[in-house]
Amino acid sequence: MLGFYSVLYEKGRREKDEDSIALQKVTSIKGELMMALICDGCGGMEAGETASGYAAEEMSIWFYDEFVPLIAGGGRKRDVQRSVNRKVYDIHEKLKSAGKRRGGRMGSTFTMFLNVGNVFYTFQTGDSAVMMLSRKRCGIITEKHSKGGVLTRCIGSGEYRAPDMKSGKIGKCTAFLIMSDGMYKGLDIREFSKALDPGIINGHESCLKRLKTLSEAASRRGDGDNISALYLHF
Repeated sequence: MLGFYSVLYEKGRREKDEDSIALQKVTSIKGELMMALICDGCGGMEAGETASGYAAEEMSIWFYDEFVPLIAGGGRKRDVQRSVNRKVYDIHEKLKSAGKRRGGRMGSTFTMFLNVGNVFYTFQTGDSAVMMLSRKRCGIITEKHSKGGVLTRCIGSGEYRAPDMKSGKIGKCTAFLIMSDGMYKGLDIREFSKALDPGIINGHESCLKRLKTLSEAASRRGDGDNISALYLHF
């Protein structure tokens, strides 16, 4: 069960904040259900903040209208994957059509964490990331869809490709950090492991201070990109 969470949302040195965050949580007959999502509007495309915001809003609706009933009805891993894929495909097509009407392109990355009791799922398109931290390991568990600093996959632009999915069990004293690329590209794994060790962080305020320290370091070393992060302590 989720112990506590912390949210960091920094504009950085960019004129616009193109990151969008969604965090939804309910308790059901199947246990605790939660969705944590970060979408980062694609740089160089029109209205990145609109694209990411639309994706986050639509997935929040999906969480309550589709995901919660699906799990309550006994839905399994394959059912979850199909439901997510259908919804993300719909968002992709809507953004693609909106971009055409505007005479350009609209796109966003998509990085989502779901948990059903002690089981988690990640869904990934783009270059944001999910990091898993525990007593035994610390590392990014999602793939990065970019090459030479250029996105190779996003939702809303180009050919649709279903998000990568991974799943696993949540052990005791485990944390997950969902973050935009502005947070991690200037830091290394050891810095995250030392600052965000779930064994030493005992609450929201302590965690938020550590996230801010990390974001300041990332901003100094990086290009001033928007920085968003969700820390979930189980």
